[in-house]
Amino acid sequence: MLSIPVNGQPTKKINNRTYIQGMERISCAGVNLSYKVGGQGKRTFVLIHNAGGSHQFLDKQFDYLSQFGRVVALDLRGHGESDKPQQDYSVEGYADDVAYLCHENGIETAIFVGLNYGSNISVSLANRTSLASALVLIDPPMFMDSWVVKMLEAYVKELHAPQPKGLAATVVEEAMLQATPEDKQMAMQAYDMTESYVVRSTYENLLKEDESSATQIKGCTMPVLLIRPDKSFSSSGALQRHCPHMVVGQVVGSSHWASVEVADQVNAMIRRFVEVQFAADAL
Repeated sequence: MLSIPVNGQPTKKINNRTYIQGMERISCAGVNLSYKVGGQGKRTFVLIHNAGGSHQFLDKQFDYLSQFGRVVALDLRGHGESDKPQQDYSVEGYADDVAYLCHENGIETAIFVGLNYGSNISVSLANRTSLASALVLIDPPMFMDSWVVKMLEAYVKELHAPQPKGLAATVVEEAMLQATPEDKQMAMQAYDMTESYVVRSTYENLLKEDESSATQIKGCTMPVLLIRPDKSFSSSGALQRHCPHMVVGQVVGSSHWASVEVADQVNAMIRRFVEVQFAADAL
């Protein structure tokens, strides 16, 4: 049956779930989370996007991995088509939402693919649940270099202003090296859809959470692939020191959003990683 439109788009409800433009919406403690599911098979991938972004930042992985298994991609609380309550936004809170989404979709284990802050959420899930069979971390902001800390502190200060200037253009310029106009427009729209209080709270908590990076990454005993761009948020040496079994891949010709800019390289790395780590049950 038809229900109330979401952002002007007609929706329908089936089995207590709302559907919009190929996206489903499910209520988590009264907050509607938007997500989509594609592909089929015994292997499941869960894609978690970056702070300020949306599921579209991993659309190219969604389409590619849907050939090999079931893929779930969501808009995090406060992002995209999901609800945006005024509250604290922490890595644990985001992880709880993803865990709930997995539970409601009958997912017992999955390979989590995280872009930037989505990697931190994936690591949190790996520490707090038994959901992760493997992790793919695309330029995670963990063990952040000093320039990254200063950049985030400047963003937070700006977002505390009475009338904060839009950071979309600044962030997109910093995070993309040579993207297409279409990809830049997608990124700008995603950041424009994210309320300033959501990004501010997420960045503030990220600055605090970085202190626990060593403990968090040590807890990841499952296979881990780190994908680094030309310019990275983190120190790979520190990550490998605390997670020595981590496999590291380096992409060429990308800044922080490698999943968008050099999707073919990222997709090939994920596929090969899974083939090697799960040789008896490869893609």
